[in-house]
Amino acid sequence: MLTAFCYCGYINGSTLFWKYALAIGLPLLIVLLWSKFAAPKSGSRLKPIPLLIFKLIITISCAVFLYFSQAVVPAACFITIGVLSVWVGYFFGQ
Repeated sequence: MLTAFCYCGYINGSTLFWKYALAIGLPLLIVLLWSKFAAPKSGSRLKPIPLLIFKLIITISCAVFLYFSQAVVPAACFITIGVLSVWVGYFFGQ
C-alpha cells in the first residue's frame, strides 16, 4: 500500500520537487495516521467498528489514487484484495 501511495505521488507531481515531495509525503502521512489510530499498541487505537471504517477508507483511497494515476488494473486488483482482506480480518478478530 505504501508503495502504491509513493507511486501515485511521483506520477501526479508536476515538477521534480513535487514528485519527490508527494512520493515521500503521502506514504509518510499514511504511516503517521496508521500508527496513531490503527497500530495494536497505540494509546489512541480506534474501537472495532471505527477501526474497520478507517482501514476501509485508507484501502479505498489507495485504490482511487492508483486509478487516477492511470494504473487501472492494479487499482482494481488492490481494491478487490484490500477490501476482502479488511473484511476477513474484521470477521476473524484481527
